[in-house]
Parts: sequence; structure tokens; C-alpha cells
Amino acid sequence: SQMEALIGEELAVPAAESYRLTVEQAVEMALENNLTLVGEEADLRIKKRARDTAWNVLIPSVTASTTLTRYDEPIPQNSFVPGSPEVNGGLSAVLSFRLTLTPQLWYGFRATEIDYQLGRISKAQAEQNIRTNVKKQFYTLLTQEEQIKILELQQRSLEKRFDQASTNYDFGLVDEYTKLSAQVALENFKPQVEIARDGYEQALLGFKLSLGVNLDSELELLGSIDTDLRTYDADELTEKYILDRLDIQSLVGNLRSLENLRKVDINGLIPSLTFGYGLRQTYQQDPWDELSFSGDDW
Repeated sequence: SQMEALIGEELAVPAAESYRLTVEQAVEMALENNLTLVGEEADLRIKKRARDTAWNVLIPSVTASTTLTRYDEPIPQNSFVPGSPEVNGGLSAVLSFRLTLTPQLWYGFRATEIDYQLGRISKAQAEQNIRTNVKKQFYTLLTQEEQIKILELQQRSLEKRFDQASTNYDFGLVDEYTKLSAQVALENFKPQVEIARDGYEQALLGFKLSLGVNLDSELELLGSIDTDLRTYDADELTEKYILDRLDIQSLVGNLRSLENLRKVDINGLIPSLTFGYGLRQTYQQDPWDELSFSGDDW
């Protein structure tokens, strides 16, 4: 996916393009290109891998070893038995299995599951924040566009007023003070329009950064700021939706994690149970000349 491609060592700068975006299209574009979300996705995959491999601790550990010995001089095979045959060395092989069980293992499994669920909540929170911020920026830009249009209408009105005052002054219908007053009002108003335009351009650059597009790209926003009047009851909303909030779910998950850690510490006082099985074979003759691996040699 595009998000996975962004996790590479090099990030390509997108080319400048022209976009015509609705608010939902802007949200989807931001979700695809946001680097914070890329980090959350990578972190979630790490936690999922830890959860999926947590049961590997139940696989017994295996140890295999072998020893080949050569003595400088032959020695009796059994020094306590007179006339025991002499050996020049030996060959031994060991294979063992070991598994330790403790109540802490169960809570270790739970810890990885809780950590994974917290990772999912964290990713969902990041997505929700992106959606909210992009929508706010989108409608803020639409509002600023309307404000600029209103200011431009006011400026044109003041320009017409000044032109009318100048014409009336030329025909001697008004005094010079009236003309200068109209001119001063027009000149004082012009900076407001420029300030509004500069604010819009800055907000637009921030919006492009949120979308992850080239700053030289052209954006056309398709939408309106019309809203429907709605009424809500705060107590009803709290009772119905409080547990659906991601921040509340995150706090609940943290409490579960702390409770699980407490149980890990408590169960650390319980003795562990270790299962083990080993097999050892030893060959004692001349390992260089008489090694035959026959049944009587072992």
C-alpha cells in the first residue's frame, strides 16, 4: 500500500498537481500521506508480532552437544577394577529438552494482548485526530474565502464612494473634507483585505502539509459552510457515548495493563515448575581407530 511504501529509507517528494477536493476526499488523502499514521501503523505491526509470537515461550529449549577426547597415554577404563581395559579417549553426545512453567507466563500473554489493543486504540486516535483537523482546516478555508469576498465587496463599495465624492467635489457639490474622508476610509480599509488574503495563504499552506501534497499544487475546495441547526442534551450524550470515546478506552486499557502487571508481581512469588528430559551416550574406546558406533561399543 501507499502507506507501507512511505516507510522506506527515502521519501519521494510528490509532484505539483491540481486537485478538486471534497472534504471526504481531503480526509482520505491525508490518511494516506500522514507520516504520524505511518509510525502508528509500524508500531502496531510490532505489537501484533509480539502478541502472535508470545506463545513461543511454551516451546521447550533444546540443547545438543558432543565431546571428543584423546588422552596422551592410555588409562584404565575403571580405576577401581584391577585389570580393567585401557582406553585412549572417548566420545560423548548429549541431547536435552527443558521447559519451565510459571503462572507469570499467562499474564505475560495477556500483557502482549493488552499492548496490542492499546496500539489499535492509539492508531484509531491518530486517524480521528487527522480527520478532525483536516475537516476543521477545510471549513476554515471555506470560511476565509467567504470573508475575503465580503471584504472585497466592502472595498469596492468604498472605492465607489470615493469616486462619487471625487466627482461631486469636481462639480462643487461637496467640500474637500468629504472627498478626503472617503479617501482615508478607503486607504485604511485596504490593509484588512491584504491581511485576510495573507492569512488565507498561510492556512492553505498548512492544509497542503496536512494532505501531504506538494506546496506548489493548486487546490480547489468543493463544499459549503451551510449547517443544519441541531440540539443535544449533554447528559444524554455522556451516558450514551462516554464509553465509546477513544481516550476513555485508552485509560481503561492502561488500567488493565497496570492490573496485569500487579498480578505478574504477585505470581512471581509462586514457585515455577520445570520439565526436563536428557539423553547422554558415551563411547569409551579409541575414538580414532576403533570407533564403530556398534551397539556393544556404547
